[in-house]
Amino acid sequence: MKSLAMRSRASKILLRLGLGLGLGLGLGTVTTSTAHAAPAPTDAVDHDAASNAEGAPEAPEASPQPQAPTDPTATPEAPPATTTAHAPAPEPPAPAPASAPPKDTTVQTTYGDDGLRLERVDGRFGLGFGVLTRVRHDATFSAGSPWDSTLGLAMLRPAIRVHLWDHAVVLFIQPELAGSPRILDARIDAVPTKGLVLTVGRMITPFSRAFMTPVPALQFPDFGLVDDAFRSDRDTGAMVHGLPWGGRLQLYAGVFSGDASKRAPQHDPRPTVVARIEVAPLGPLVDAQTPALDASRPWRFSIAANAYTNVSTTPLDADASAPPPGKPLTTQAVDRLVTAGGDIAVQGPRVYLLAEGFWRRDWSLVPISAPTIDAWGAYVQGGYFIPPARLDLVARSGYLHDPSRAPATWSREAGIDAYLPGPPITIQVRYALRHGPSVPYSHLVTTQLQIRF
Repeated sequence: MKSLAMRSRASKILLRLGLGLGLGLGLGTVTTSTAHAAPAPTDAVDHDAASNAEGAPEAPEASPQPQAPTDPTATPEAPPATTTAHAPAPEPPAPAPASAPPKDTTVQTTYGDDGLRLERVDGRFGLGFGVLTRVRHDATFSAGSPWDSTLGLAMLRPAIRVHLWDHAVVLFIQPELAGSPRILDARIDAVPTKGLVLTVGRMITPFSRAFMTPVPALQFPDFGLVDDAFRSDRDTGAMVHGLPWGGRLQLYAGVFSGDASKRAPQHDPRPTVVARIEVAPLGPLVDAQTPALDASRPWRFSIAANAYTNVSTTPLDADASAPPPGKPLTTQAVDRLVTAGGDIAVQGPRVYLLAEGFWRRDWSLVPISAPTIDAWGAYVQGGYFIPPARLDLVARSGYLHDPSRAPATWSREAGIDAYLPGPPITIQVRYALRHGPSVPYSHLVTTQLQIRF
């Protein structure tokens, strides 16, 4: 019996050693396969032995098995990267073309200095209507002559202006109803491209800066003695107006009927050719002798030259001269006229200056015996504008030598213009003195009321 008990006890000890060894090897294998696994506890308990009968002696603890060393800097191997092929994203569809916004066809009504206007907002159409009127009183007196006074309606000019396609085509009609009713202007302006204007109809010929200035924007009640003697006036024809470099250079060329409104009706009118060139290095000038009324204008100046030529015909009295033997009777005088001129203009915030000079030669083609006549003249005028009082102080002096009209004459003028606030109403008062070597002193006082509506 004693040997059996000893064998049973030896078997238990061997069993515990085997279990401890197996457990240690198993834990060492697990620790080695996982680099970051926690080390196996050294106080492992044999639950099977603990469940044995009480009072059985405990076997000595198994010594811990050595573990494989681990690299503290080692990082776990990442799984192999997997790549997935993606199809290219489809391009977004092209946006639909944006439709043009509808044009605003609203018609606006405005009233300004030049009258009533009906304008479509998109600029495709516009209609303007205005009236310019002048009431004038002239008082003249000279040595040895009685006082002469006249009061009357000097001007009544309604005007209609129509523009199409944003001013690509402009129609302008202006009659004169004071005195002898007549058509002054009836023209069409076309703008085929920027900086080029084509005009046909009855119009102001491009000669003399003063005469090309709109009448309501003149410093004096009239154009003056010298300008009246040389300008070509209105005529019917065609004209080309070029404005390269933003208007710093302006070119005019026109062919007209030769029957200008200023001259007496021609028995056999011949064409008149007119040309003008104007240079304004600092920019084009305002077409007005009162620029300070519009706004504060910068200093600018221009230099221009112009000329025209025509053939003038005058009926002759059949009994005035007998034709040479074998020659037909001359029924009209035919004269060739060549007129040239130049002008300098200066505009500033409150100042306007203008000087013009002219020369004309008139030689007879029929009859040949008629003498050649040369005429010339020049004048200078200026004004200073006083903004608070809306007054313009003006002066003009000129000299005319034209044997076919009158003896040499000096003309000196001074005046004051008052511009009333509100509607464009101007009151002009002018004193003029004219005299010459064979011309007695004559005095002229003009008072004029000008209204635009």
